[in-house]
Amino acid sequence: MKFRFSLNRQIIYLIIGFGLLVLASLNFAGWFFLQSFKSELVQELKNQILNTGRMGSRLISGNDLENIFPGMERSPTILYYQQLLYDIKVNNDLENIVLIDITGRILVDFRINYAIGDTLFTFPLQPALLRQASVGETPEPALSKFSDQYFMSAYIPILNDFDETVAILVVDAPLKFFTTLRNFEVGTIYLGISGVVILIVFSLIILTATRRLFRVEDRMKEQERLAHLGQMAATVAHEIRNPLSIMKGTAEVLRKKYQQLSDEMLTYIPDEIDRLNRLVNDFLQFARQRPLHIEKVDIQDILAEFKHQLRDPRLHLETKTGLHKVIGDRDAIRQILLNLVQNALDAIGERDRVEINVENLSEKNDWLTLTVQDNGPGISEQDMEKIFDPFYSQKSSGSGLGLTISKQLAEQMGGNITIESRVGQGTLVKVKLKKA
Repeated sequence: MKFRFSLNRQIIYLIIGFGLLVLASLNFAGWFFLQSFKSELVQELKNQILNTGRMGSRLISGNDLENIFPGMERSPTILYYQQLLYDIKVNNDLENIVLIDITGRILVDFRINYAIGDTLFTFPLQPALLRQASVGETPEPALSKFSDQYFMSAYIPILNDFDETVAILVVDAPLKFFTTLRNFEVGTIYLGISGVVILIVFSLIILTATRRLFRVEDRMKEQERLAHLGQMAATVAHEIRNPLSIMKGTAEVLRKKYQQLSDEMLTYIPDEIDRLNRLVNDFLQFARQRPLHIEKVDIQDILAEFKHQLRDPRLHLETKTGLHKVIGDRDAIRQILLNLVQNALDAIGERDRVEINVENLSEKNDWLTLTVQDNGPGISEQDMEKIFDPFYSQKSSGSGLGLTISKQLAEQMGGNITIESRVGQGTLVKVKLKKA
């Protein structure tokens, strides 16, 4: 008992598409989680730096800062606030802390060597934050990048007894981990894209392999179907052949016995029996696929014999010298040519023509191609899909096996047959045979 496991093509495509969707969703979910984590972390850092700045601002008197002027760098007030800024910086691991006036000039810096009124800063000022703080508002800390490092800057207004902004406390905190987080974010994006690309590549490989498997499966089904048809054809042919022989013998006896009668029926019967015999022979050849005698064949000899035997004025055969010999069976090549030429002659009118030629004579090419071309009505796309199917024919007579047998013979010799056709423009059949 044979067990065959077969998946529907649409199911396989859906599975691959679902896998791509799942991987893309996981990548997006990871990226979204990372963005949420980063956003929450940044917000927490903003709160921390604001709290640090506000705590420091409570230790600073706005009234004292109103009375600071250039040249007071060594005064007790300046030295007190300078030490205070330094302590806040060290205790909170800040990168920079400075007191400035509402115009952006330095009042107190934690560094020793500075001058009141300077506009030279370790970090660039944030104009938007400066404007908000100068009117008494506490802006939301801003994330900035300086010298390939990320920093969080907060601007805290310092008020006097009349709630007027007299100074601004600027705090810059380093975000050393933020560079790592940003690199991890970029790496996650690249990793996700790489994963999707790899899955797409593997999906394409799987799709290609699957299509080939389906083609093999279709070919096996077709071969199985042809085998059944062949067995049926062989059985029917054997059953018909013996009665035909008896009928033909009887018709020959009757024709000799009544030869003095000019009755067309006596000639018609043997001719029709011969036609039926040819059909039976086609059935048998299709069913048996007889073994071929593969050898080196001179194609020029076959073409010369073929031209001598077929004396149809519509047939134009161009023989050439110096043709390569081919690997094949002489009788099989003759039968292929006969089938193709007969099909072409049957398809054209009295004023049309059939041309037989040879192509691909290059030394670098391993194939010799015989072409049979006609300028007849051509073949429709719908018929082209069935052109090699057994028993399929547009003619009222014939077995419908001519092209099927020709294709079998060509493939048995390691070659192939292709057909190009356009309705109203004719048909071109190419037979590729291996050079010897």
